[in-house]
Amino acid sequence: MGYDFSNYLMGQSIDAYKYFGAHFVKQDGVDGVVFRLYAPCADDVSVIGDFNNWDIYSCKMNKIDSCGVWEVFVPGATNYQSYKYHFKNAQGEYVDKIDPYAFFCEIAPNTCSRTFDVENFAWHDKKFLKGRDRNFDKPVSRNR
Repeated sequence: MGYDFSNYLMGQSIDAYKYFGAHFVKQDGVDGVVFRLYAPCADDVSVIGDFNNWDIYSCKMNKIDSCGVWEVFVPGATNYQSYKYHFKNAQGEYVDKIDPYAFFCEIAPNTCSRTFDVENFAWHDKKFLKGRDRNFDKPVSRNR
């Protein structure tokens, strides 16, 4: 899946979530998750999580372009597994960070992102969506 970075880098992208983050895919007949991160000043990037026992060496990410996009495919990763990105930042310090494009995260005080198959999620909000008032013809704030 290609992605046009020009709009993203100009701050005009509305669909970056479709490319970045954790996405369930099948590569060469193997189910897993592809992780993509935009981290232009990072070095030595890994994805760590339940799927690799938080091992910083087992899922090293590859820098796939000169803009600073990192990617790795993790075979066998499943839904709802906790993960973070582990990388060396611009100051030369190793840090663990959540996924800014995560579809699902742990509840505080826990701080991990979670893998989540949003494409195959069965939504159960049809009644709510049908009955909601979009309020396009009402003020955002009103005195009561």
